[in-house]
Amino acid sequence: MLSSTQSFELQLPYSTPNPASLQSLNHALPIKLDHNNYIIWKTQMENEFFANGFEEFIEGTKPCPSKEFPMGEINTEFV
Repeated sequence: MLSSTQSFELQLPYSTPNPASLQSLNHALPIKLDHNNYIIWKTQMENEFFANGFEEFIEGTKPCPSKEFPMGEINTEFV
């Protein structure tokens, strides 16, 4: 058990977000945000972000990929 002065950090393996998961994200979220359910909606969104590997982008520990490479080629990680 951790003492009150110790902390625990969970390191999850990083995976590249799947573009198909982004497209279906709206359909996967049964709770839509309204003025009565922010806490439930926020928890649901956090779970989706972590499940799909976006937490590093949100926390700012990993920069967003470049939209294009220097030669003008499209970066597939950005799409």
